[in-house]
Amino acid sequence: MNIFISWSGAKSRLAAEALRDWLPSMIQATKPWVSSEDIAKGARWSSDLTKQLETSKVGIICLTIDNMQSPWLLFEAGALAKTLGQSYVCPWLLDFTENALKGPLVQFQATRADKEDTRKLVHTINSALEDNAIDNERLDKLYDALFPQLEEKLNSLTIITTERPVEEERESEMLAELLELVRDLKRGMAIRDSSIDGDALLKERAAKFDVEEQMSILELEHKQRVNELKLKELKAEKESQMARMEMVAKFMQLEEKFVMERKADKMEMEAKLRQLNEKFNGEGNQDGDDLITYQL
Repeated sequence: MNIFISWSGAKSRLAAEALRDWLPSMIQATKPWVSSEDIAKGARWSSDLTKQLETSKVGIICLTIDNMQSPWLLFEAGALAKTLGQSYVCPWLLDFTENALKGPLVQFQATRADKEDTRKLVHTINSALEDNAIDNERLDKLYDALFPQLEEKLNSLTIITTERPVEEERESEMLAELLELVRDLKRGMAIRDSSIDGDALLKERAAKFDVEEQMSILELEHKQRVNELKLKELKAEKESQMARMEMVAKFMQLEEKFVMERKADKMEMEAKLRQLNEKFNGEGNQDGDDLITYQL
């Protein structure tokens, strides 16, 4: 089973390569693919990349706090989502948590690059094997034994500042390929009557650079999810306000009831005191004593 591992930047690339080397020891049926290692020298990166995007069953996006908005990662994530759906597109967070994840990639189920979350990632990959999946209990035992090898590599990751930025190299390759695409278009227009079909060539190769379409899909899905969350928040806030209003109304009713009961008790007590005053004062008058007055 092919697994596409996407990266951008030195730290992300090193993590992708470490995961590529480690995964087959966990699940032998997997064939991880990383562009920095698996595109042969002199090969056309665009054709190899497109082939892997189309044939992979799982996509893993190696994310750092610095590359989560990388256009290249977003393009590859969009292409994978279009082929696989969201279930098997897995952002792998190397140096931050889900709370800090922003942009279109928040729609996917992210996992942190720690032991327990990476275990979930391995189980997701295993489930993609369907009938060839490894028993979960056996997989967990194997994972506990082998994860320290991957963990050691992840802990040793450092940014190599002396090398030329890899992202810059990839963008240069893309620009070169796009330039050749334009040249092919010109050649196709100039020799329409020859054996080269310029329009077909343009369509075939332009399909490989459908970045704007993939980005638009991701942005629209992200906006839809944000709007849904906002609606839920507004609904929850409205329900909370109604609950508070109900509580205030009940409190006012209880307060009014208490005041009325206290007023009634006071009136009853005053009546009893008047009776006592009348009784004792009446007896006092008969004996010639001074009047006694009881008050609240």
